[in-house]
Amino acid sequence: ADLPKVMEALLHSTSLTYRMINDSLISIGEQKEGIRYEKKMELALIKGKVTDEKGKPLPGVSVLVSGSNRGTIADENGNFSIDAKPGETLEFSIVGYITSTVKVGSDAALSIKLQPDVADLSSVVVIGYGTQKKGDLTGAITSLKASDLTSGGTVSNAAQALQGRAAGVMVVQNSKAPGGSMSVRVRGSNSISSTNEPLYIVDGFATTNGADLNPNDIESMEILKDASATAIYGARGANGVIIITTKRGKSGKAQIIYNGYVGAQKVQNPFHMLDGKQYMTLANELYKEIDGQQNQEYGAYTQSQLQSAVNTDWIKEATRLGIVHNHNLQVQGGNENTKILTSIGYFDQEGVLKNTKYSRFSGRVNVDQKINSFIKSGATLYGQRSNSNIQDYSGNILQSNVLLGILGYDPTVPVYNADGTFGRPPGGRGDNPLANLLGRQNELVQDRFNGNAYLEIKPIPELTGRVNGGVEIAHYSIGKYLPRSTYQGGIDGGVASASDYASTRQLFDGTLTYNKTFNDVHALTVLGGYAYEKTYYSFRSLSVSGFSTDLYGFNNMDAASTITSSNYYKQESILISFFGRLNYSYNDKYLLTFTLRRDGSSRFGANHRWG
Repeated sequence: ADLPKVMEALLHSTSLTYRMINDSLISIGEQKEGIRYEKKMELALIKGKVTDEKGKPLPGVSVLVSGSNRGTIADENGNFSIDAKPGETLEFSIVGYITSTVKVGSDAALSIKLQPDVADLSSVVVIGYGTQKKGDLTGAITSLKASDLTSGGTVSNAAQALQGRAAGVMVVQNSKAPGGSMSVRVRGSNSISSTNEPLYIVDGFATTNGADLNPNDIESMEILKDASATAIYGARGANGVIIITTKRGKSGKAQIIYNGYVGAQKVQNPFHMLDGKQYMTLANELYKEIDGQQNQEYGAYTQSQLQSAVNTDWIKEATRLGIVHNHNLQVQGGNENTKILTSIGYFDQEGVLKNTKYSRFSGRVNVDQKINSFIKSGATLYGQRSNSNIQDYSGNILQSNVLLGILGYDPTVPVYNADGTFGRPPGGRGDNPLANLLGRQNELVQDRFNGNAYLEIKPIPELTGRVNGGVEIAHYSIGKYLPRSTYQGGIDGGVASASDYASTRQLFDGTLTYNKTFNDVHALTVLGGYAYEKTYYSFRSLSVSGFSTDLYGFNNMDAASTITSSNYYKQESILISFFGRLNYSYNDKYLLTFTLRRDGSSRFGANHRWG
């Protein structure tokens, strides 16, 4: 709101008025009698009561004058009072009820009856190890549908799709490079020494790779925020839980769905840096600030150097128009017993910074089979490969931080010398930014595979048993090479490093759920379950230097003369869990949730594994 509206809202119910002397100075004083009388005639005090569809008082209803910042909240008896002008519209809203609007007339006492939003309260959301009506939730949960996640913009993964779409959830891209890693925080950070990332559950499978899914494969996403909602996952849910449900096949005629776009990205409003002549002039003036050099007109650059026509715009030389491709193809169909969905996706993004790029190819098959009236099963297969050309943007070393070099390098240095080599000033600081940007290799390859299946048995309408089992395999490899054509690479004779990370996660869980309503008012849901998870991962790395040629890059480490560092480790862990939950609802009005979980981890000593 602008300043006059703010002042009106602050002073409208007082005997004070204000006068703006200038943009930053306001005079506040007593109103004149005529003005006070006019204000009272302009704003009328409107009172009323808000009830539900049964005539019972409805507390906590938001009452707002449309198009203004005047508002209030109904008290515990549903009563409210608000200042409004005749002809203005009052808006009444509360979660679970349809918003109602009333136009202010001559009646100063209003009776407002809100109708329940049955569709909203009856909608089903996914919670830990099950589903629940939105109207029966006792925890803080935000639910997003597929249309919310792919509503525009360049989105390369599920975490980016979540950005700005859920209250209390902060999504930050750690690196602005294409395909850069994302950080997700649900209601802030909880740890100073461990991860603050939430737990991801994809189609019932706990994973560390949920943030990197193809967003076009997602049907819905539920964010569990508070202790009541996340307790079923134990300590692992302390940072919040994000439950992702992928799209499934539907009965009916087979459908082929294509979704894609092609776009372009460029640097907007780039920095305007000093040109070559300005840079040299400023350097000479700064040289005069040195004690005893006050009379040195050409201390840094000679008069002849000042005549140089070289003027390199390093930002322009290092950037480009980045092209973005996103293509997704889905085929779904089936009958009442068998439903199948297959999808393939391709995403390719060129960075606006040269020699940066991210591409991803993914494929998915989801199958659901109804065996008979009380048994059904299903399976999911998902695979993904991504390739990245990455750069280092951290630190204050010019040879490593390519952006720092681009923003601070000497504009009097040409990009290339006459012989085609990279230009460098005699005794200058740092390396040619283009040599660092274009010459070095930084390649990241990530492979992921996930396969899981479920079997669900419903012997009686009130009882459901379900078992899930699956495996997830991830493999990452990073290769880096600093060629001899760069400043540091020339000193060390080429520098190479390679690292390899592999992990395998096996998961099995079983749940038994009893759901029954007694006498149409007592709704009871009892869940009990067991989970077993085994994780194995290994890491190895090697760094070398001293190559006779740049031909091999990081692909032939044996060609190096010196091993500078090496590392290798592997680890295996097992997590066993027992859990239970009780949900009780009386007349859809009074709700109770009780959750219990006990975990045992091999990471702890034999006498301290359970908690």
